[in-house]
Formats: sequence, C-alpha cells, structure tokens
Amino acid sequence: MALTGSTIASTYLKLLRINTDTMGADATASYIQDSADTDSALSISTTRVGIGNSNPGVLFEVGVMETSGTAGNFHLKSDANHLAMHIEENSGAEGWGIGVNADGDLGFHNSFDATASIVMADSGNVGIGIAAPNSPLDIKSTGADTNVFEIEKSGSAGAMARFYEGASGEGVFSLYDATPTEDVRISTYGDSWFNGGDVGIGIAAPAGLLHLKSASAINTYIDSDSDKEIWFRQANGTNQHELKFTSSKMYLTTRTSIPIEFGINDAPKMTIETSGDVTVEAGNLVIGTADKGIDFDGNSRTAVLDDYEEGSFGTTSANGILKDLGSGSVTCGTTVHGRYTKVGRVVTISVRAIHTASDSPDGNLAVVLPFACVGFPVGALRFTNITFSGYMIVQADDSESHAKISETATGSGITYIAASDISVTDELRCGMTYLST
Repeated sequence: MALTGSTIASTYLKLLRINTDTMGADATASYIQDSADTDSALSISTTRVGIGNSNPGVLFEVGVMETSGTAGNFHLKSDANHLAMHIEENSGAEGWGIGVNADGDLGFHNSFDATASIVMADSGNVGIGIAAPNSPLDIKSTGADTNVFEIEKSGSAGAMARFYEGASGEGVFSLYDATPTEDVRISTYGDSWFNGGDVGIGIAAPAGLLHLKSASAINTYIDSDSDKEIWFRQANGTNQHELKFTSSKMYLTTRTSIPIEFGINDAPKMTIETSGDVTVEAGNLVIGTADKGIDFDGNSRTAVLDDYEEGSFGTTSANGILKDLGSGSVTCGTTVHGRYTKVGRVVTISVRAIHTASDSPDGNLAVVLPFACVGFPVGALRFTNITFSGYMIVQADDSESHAKISETATGSGITYIAASDISVTDELRCGMTYLST
C-alpha cells in the first residue's frame, strides 16, 4: 500500500508509523497515526478498513455511522449538505452528487444543486423534478409548452405516448401510431380526438364508431355509413330502436312492433302506436301557426281543422251572459252556464242562465258573445216565465259583441224583447252558431 502527497505527509507526520492497538474484536488491528498519535485517520485490520472511523463495523466504512448494524460490506456517510458521493466526468465540467437527507430520502443532485433532481423517498415514492413525491412515481413539469413524460418506441425514433403541459398549465395526453401520427388526443383545452378506430365502452369489439354496452346486454352505438351520417342504435334482444340522421332527414324508428313514446319526467305525454295511431296522453294539441292545422285528407286545405278552441264565458256580473242595452241592468246569479266551441272563425254557443236581479232596465235584452260576430246570425232561445205570441230568436247584429233577443211572428217582422219584461226568477236557454271576426 503506497500513500503519497505533500498534504498527507504534512498532516500525518507519522504516516508510516504502525500502532498495533486492539480494534474491536480484532487483536491485530493497525492504525496510521497523525501528529497527536490519534489512531482515527486510517485504520486497517485483518478484516475491516475504516476512513474517518477508528472502529469500522463492516469491511469498508467511510465516516462514523449513526445507525447501528452491520448490513452490507460498504458504509458511506453523507455530509452536512446531504451528499455522500461526488461523481464527475473526466474533464470535471459535469457531475452529480448522491446522498441521503435527514428525512431518509435518497437524492441525486445534478451539478450538486441543493435540491435533488431525482428523489427516492423514504416512503418508497420516486420523484423526478420534485423533492416530496406524492405517488409511487411523481414527475414535475419543467414549464409551459413542454413534454412532461414520453415513452419512446422500441424501433425507429419517435414517441409512442406523451404527456404535455400547455401554455397555461393545461394537460394533454397523446398516443401515436407507427408513423408516428398523433391518433389519440385527450386535452383539457382545445380539441380532443380518437382516430385509431372504433371506440367501445363495455365491449371489446365495437360495432360502430362509439359502442356502449352494459352488463345487461343493452347496446347503444353511433355509426356512419353511406346512408346514415350519424346512427344511434339501441338493441335489447330482438328489439331495436334507431335514431338516424342523413343529409336530408332524421329518422326515429323501431325495427319491431313496439310503440314510440315521448314523455316528460318519465311520464308519457304522446305515443305513436304500432297501428299508426297517435295518442296524446296529457295536454292539448296546439297548432300556433296561422292557416295551419290538421289536414285530414292530405290533399286539400278545405279539410284542415285549425284554431280549435273551447271554453266558458259570462261567469261574472261584469261580463254576464245577459246584458241591458239601455240604462239599467240585468244580472245573473251563481248558476250561469255559457259554453262555446270555436273552430277557425266558426263559433257555436250554448247558454243557460238564472236571473237573480233586475234594476229597472229600460233597454233591449241581449246575450254577450264570447267573440264578436259578422253578418246577421240567428239562433233559438227559450224563457221559462215569458210567453210570446210568435217565435223567440237571438239575433246578432253585424260586428257586434252581443246578440239581441227578439220575437217574431209570421208576417209581423222582428220585435226586440224589453229587458223590463224579464222577471227575477226567469231562466234563459239559447243556442247559436255564427262567424266571428
């Protein structure tokens, strides 16, 4: 063994002085002493070597270990900067430091930076670019617009998979084919796509572009062919339902004898039966476009039923069924029945009223109409307590909102009935069909 160098010679004046004191369990241990006769500079026994350690516990030990134990043949202690080993390339321009910190983390320090570039934490996690990894493998990006993690193909150069950080910290995951072309991208900003083939969820062999299958064998898939640009199909046994879009129309159809149902909150509202009948379970069939309605024969506007309406009228004293065209008034009690049906401009009314009060009316008696009329329609009426020699009619004047009640006899013309003739207990019943404005 040869030791040379002016530094060593000046420090250890007794460089070659051998002391045969006992070292541990070895009776023939030897030391190279320093000028103070200290046997700690280099200790050599027949089985162990210590540097900076007068009592090495293993074959080769550098520094005094704080943790007891004799596992392994080589012990190396980190310094106060958590570095135990200094490794350089030949010119000395580049190097790495390796050591263990106070938390028990093994760190690899690029160019001996204080923060480790790679950490094998005491917890078992590995961190790259992060000092405290939170998962078995934790990789921290170096900045925006950079590849964070990449897997290269075994053959020619090129990525097989890549994780990327966007300009503002967004995440992007990409998969590449052999070209390499980016066939799959999942992005938290911008577009995402799957160009590698059909996609199956719950199924290994998708039948369309997107095929969803549950454990109960219900299939839904989106496909495309020469006739259908988008095709949604749901199949359950022999029952199949399809929603298809072509360049000219949309189809909602079934392939077996099952109805099509439309609903709200899982409650059916309209059903197309297998017979072709359409059933509206709740609500009205409303057609709100002018001159549009239900065409019964499909060829002629004369067969169109549009603007259908029905309801009641004359339920308040202010809009009573009976009205006085003079200065007084005739009012109705609570038993008031005024009903109408309106199809287009054709209105049919049916009136029944019990009169409970009259306040010296002096005009002609009339019935309030739910819609103003045109022309001079005539209807029939009946009073319970008034008898006339002729016929009683209800006649609407042109563009009026009421119909005057009158009597007529053969050859005698029309005589309007005075409101004063109506007694408190009279009951009026009348009906009329007319054309509204």
